[in-house]
Amino acid sequence: MNPGEVDRDELDARLSELHAASFGWACACCRWNEMDAEDVLQTTYLKVISGKARFSGRSSFRTWLFGVIRFTAHERTRRLSVQSEGEGRLMIEAATTDATSSGPVERVVGCLDVSDPRGAAV
Repeated sequence: MNPGEVDRDELDARLSELHAASFGWACACCRWNEMDAEDVLQTTYLKVISGKARFSGRSSFRTWLFGVIRFTAHERTRRLSVQSEGEGRLMIEAATTDATSSGPVERVVGCLDVSDPRGAAV
């Protein structure tokens, strides 16, 4: 066994021991939204148990685990913001498109912000 490797029983024991602190850190990384923190912590545990995140022994187990939690929270926030941005664009397009102007050019022009100087020239 390598110095950073942890067997399954030891891994379970370490995760159980650090669960309360891990949840607190997940809450802090999720702007104190407990439901998001639960999702992040569950995803983190899945990464750790499945081997997608591997402890190499270059830091303490706690430091490594908290780094995985922080990265997972950041990844989730980024993914959700990209999804909501795409949904917002679709909603704007649907709201600005009527039955008479259904061409692609009209839809794009309809989505432009008229207060934007670049959009006013179009």
